[in-house]
Amino acid sequence: QIDRIDASCMIPTLNECRFTLACDVSNPFYGPNGAAHVFAPQKGAGSDDVKILDEGMSHFACVIREMTGTDVMNIPGAGAAGGIGGAMASFLGAELKRGAEMVLDAVRLDELLSAADLVITGEGCIDGQTLTGKLPYCVAQRSAKAEVPVVAICGRADVYECQYLDAIIPVTPDGMSLNEAMLPSVASENIKK
Repeated sequence: QIDRIDASCMIPTLNECRFTLACDVSNPFYGPNGAAHVFAPQKGAGSDDVKILDEGMSHFACVIREMTGTDVMNIPGAGAAGGIGGAMASFLGAELKRGAEMVLDAVRLDELLSAADLVITGEGCIDGQTLTGKLPYCVAQRSAKAEVPVVAICGRADVYECQYLDAIIPVTPDGMSLNEAMLPSVASENIKK
């Protein structure tokens, strides 16, 4: 229901700032692979909710285009973090970069791999989104290039094969609730087992 955005009180010094936004997905702002369809169900939205949210994102994209001249649908990663990627790029001129690559460069993973025999990575859930460039996937890619085997430990797995991962190991026992599995003491014990 957004009609317009009033930026008249925007802090002028923002025009002198440079923003880099770390995002691990390339999802568009809206549509079948957009923020609402891909991420809202992970947060508990039902199919009717997703439809309403996606229509809202589409409308918001029109408002952004009218105000800034930027078509957020042409920005890879605009759907990151529920559309924050597109909003930051449109209103603040943010450059969207792969967050995983930024982190791996910062910790100098490529140097560390030269002395590694095995890499262990992980994520709450290894799924199709993981394979689109999230941290475990990028770790696995770089490790494979360095010819170091990689094991991914996760709470749950929706995919069990990845060309760069030597093994995907879900640690949550069948029948255990997500709430119980996320308790630090339980998660720690599941990983140990």
